[in-house]
Amino acid sequence: MVFERLMCMTDALTMIGEGRYYAHKWTEEMAEQFPCAAGPLRHASGKLKKAHDCAWEMWALLGGMGMGERQARNLARRDIRDTCISQIKKARELDIGNWI
Repeated sequence: MVFERLMCMTDALTMIGEGRYYAHKWTEEMAEQFPCAAGPLRHASGKLKKAHDCAWEMWALLGGMGMGERQARNLARRDIRDTCISQIKKARELDIGNWI
């Protein structure tokens, strides 16, 4: 059961981490190409990067990006899950917050 949950967690972290990172890089590129929109684009880019960072903080808590016994044991710990919940909420707030 723990490995099933770890697989779900790893998938979610990939979506938060990788997806937000590429969106961050794209908005940075768009800010360079469209100076008249650079302010809002850089603001959005910063929020995307912070959401990406939340994923990396959770991976660090789990013991890295792997799906091994170490990560499963860490996910089973209540204190680590509670900290991950805080990071998930932080990423959610970054996603739904004021973008412009």
